Amino acid sequence: MDHFRWLNPSHPQTLQSAVMLAYFNSLFALLSAGFLGVVSGLGSPIIFLAALGQAAGGVGVANEKKWGYLLSVGACGVLCLARLIVVMRSGIDLSLIGLMFSGALLALLLCAIGCGATTEARSPIRVSLIGIDGATWRVLDPMLERGELPHVARLVQMGVRGPLRSQ
Repeated sequence: MDHFRWLNPSHPQTLQSAVMLAYFNSLFALLSAGFLGVVSGLGSPIIFLAALGQAAGGVGVANEKKWGYLLSVGACGVLCLARLIVVMRSGIDLSLIGLMFSGALLALLLCAIGCGATTEARSPIRVSLIGIDGATWRVLDPMLERGELPHVARLVQMGVRGPLRSQ
C-alpha cells in the first residue's frame, strides 16, 4: 500500500459496499449514541467507542489491513446487539432500520472474511485473451502436435483454450 485511502476501488464491490456501510453505520451510531446507550443499557461510552471503532475498521478494510476487518466486525457486533435490545424493548422503527444496516454490514464483513478477501497485499488475477485471425483449432492442432508453435503450445498448456464463434 503506497497511500492512505477512504475507499479502495480495487476491492470487490461487496467490500466497497461494506466500507461505505461501515462509515454510515458509524455516523448513525454517533448521532444516536446517547439514546442507544441509555435504552439498551450498554451505556453511551460503549456505543460511542463502538461507533468510532466501526469508522476506524472501515478505514482499515479500505487500506487492506487485517485489523480493520476484526475491529469492524467487533464494533458492528456491539452496535447490532444494542439496536436489537432497543428494538426488543421499545420497538422503535428507526432502530429496526439501523439493525438492518448493521446486520447487512455484519453479513458483508463475515462473507469477506469467509471468502478470504482479508488477505493483505492480494495479488491481482491476470487475464490475457489472445486471438489469431483466421486460425482455427483445426489448423493449429496439427501444427502444435508437430512442434511448430512451441510458444503457443506453452500458452495452451498453461491456460484455457476454446473456439470463438463468429459469423
